[in-house]
Amino acid sequence: MMRFLQFIIGIGCLVFLFGCQHTRQQHQAVRLHWEDTSAHPARRTQTAELPRSELVYLVDSEPVLWEGDFLNAELVQVDLGLCVLLQCTPRGTRELYRQTASRRGDRLILMVDHQPIGVRYVEAPVEDGNFFVFVELPDDELPGFVIHLKNMLQKQA
Repeated sequence: MMRFLQFIIGIGCLVFLFGCQHTRQQHQAVRLHWEDTSAHPARRTQTAELPRSELVYLVDSEPVLWEGDFLNAELVQVDLGLCVLLQCTPRGTRELYRQTASRRGDRLILMVDHQPIGVRYVEAPVEDGNFFVFVELPDDELPGFVIHLKNMLQKQA
């Protein structure tokens, strides 16, 4: 009887630990990665295919910025349509400026939960920590997506 009780308790602990691990794996990640280029080769790369356009990029596996570097997400209307605005922390603002000042003409790929969702061509340094990016989602899905990003970033703070 004692062995049976130990077995049941052991199974319960495994289920609990698996549930905790599963919750951690569900964690949404917001990351910016540079495209791998001959001018700026990456040490490790991964392939990123955008969901709608099916454009494929070879990207640096090491992110430039991650969810801890963002304070907020907003849906904004610009001349070309709806896009996502990611607002950086002070540290994220400095890093984004430093990175974009030295990599004009390169592309930053937005990855959400390790899936590529948008690309931005860097024309000039981003000085104010406001990173605008068009994402490859239908316009009717964008409000829900941005609410999800906001909630995820608030949990990181």
